[in-house]
Amino acid sequence: MNFKKIIPVVLIVILFTTGCMGHAHVQKNELMTEEVNKEDDIKKAENKEINAKITKAEARKIVLDGLEKYFNQKVDTKKFKEEILLQEEDTLWPNKYWVVRWGYGNSKTPTYGGGIDIQTGEIVNLIDNHEIDIKKDIKKYDKVDIKEMRRVAEGFIEKNNIVKKNENIQLFNVGVDDKNDKTHIKYRYNEDHFIYIRIDNRTKKVIDMEKCIIREYGKKGENLNINRETAKKIALESIEKYFDKKLDPQDLIDDIQLMEKDRTWWRVCFKDKKGLEQNGKSELPYVYIEAKTGELIGAGDGPIDRYEEKDREEINIEKAKQLALNYIDRKKLVNDIKKLKFSKKNKLTYPNHCEMDFKYDKSKTVRVTLDTKAKRILFWAIF
Repeated sequence: MNFKKIIPVVLIVILFTTGCMGHAHVQKNELMTEEVNKEDDIKKAENKEINAKITKAEARKIVLDGLEKYFNQKVDTKKFKEEILLQEEDTLWPNKYWVVRWGYGNSKTPTYGGGIDIQTGEIVNLIDNHEIDIKKDIKKYDKVDIKEMRRVAEGFIEKNNIVKKNENIQLFNVGVDDKNDKTHIKYRYNEDHFIYIRIDNRTKKVIDMEKCIIREYGKKGENLNINRETAKKIALESIEKYFDKKLDPQDLIDDIQLMEKDRTWWRVCFKDKKGLEQNGKSELPYVYIEAKTGELIGAGDGPIDRYEEKDREEINIEKAKQLALNYIDRKKLVNDIKKLKFSKKNKLTYPNHCEMDFKYDKSKTVRVTLDTKAKRILFWAIF
């Protein structure tokens, strides 16, 4: 399997889903389907309503076999409370799937678990938290070594043949969660397929594997005025124009999605290959492009800077307003800046960052988010 190098996502409004498994528990060794919290997104289901090719008993066996194969864990199910539920809706998986899990008492974290597609029997996810208590006695790590964690994740994927050799797999995102002692590594393959690997920072072991399919990444936009390649070209030109940064495509990995909801638009981000591979970070500008016209409807310049109390700089509303207007005028976001009307609702809500709205041509609004200390624009949009 060839692991190609790639870049992370940088986006203020990106949604990163990290898990699909809920957190309810039932009596020991009792197989059942029950209604759980709505936030878990697992709904009550009756057998007569389910057109499943894979039964609950079959799903249970697949999970147990998977835990033994992938994590070398032969689970003694008699020690745990057991439940099998139905995940009916999941934006990251096309079919319903059985959620099988075992845990102690009222713990919200299952000790073992897995998700099995009710139509195909494919493993959607597997979880092994059996060392959750043991690891408390393990010495705290000083710093996560991203390269080491990648070797653990990629070794796990290759050893278990999770992604076929002819499928193009690429590093896509890295996140370190020091609070919960976990490192999350995301890989993409076949354009719109993803696999999440979660590693315990102390034991350096994989504790969770999950597959996802995000169709927006595979759409080419062949029938649109602005297709994927054109959107990419517009994005690179726009980033140079609005943020004075010239990006070399050779150093980037595309993170481009076609969003189709109330309107159709391209969300174009890029990942800094070197930064992602070395330290798990990528902080690059991004743009939103109207798919029918090629018009930019928004653009941002990486993450928001955080300042210590002593470094904060107070600013009044008039100075913030002028910073926003200077940028709008300099970058020609509108044809006639004199038509802009300052919204009376604008106010300074945080010490060094603020959001300014300007009405334009009655029906449009220009919004600019700025860092008032660094005197830079973080994001702008026209809607």
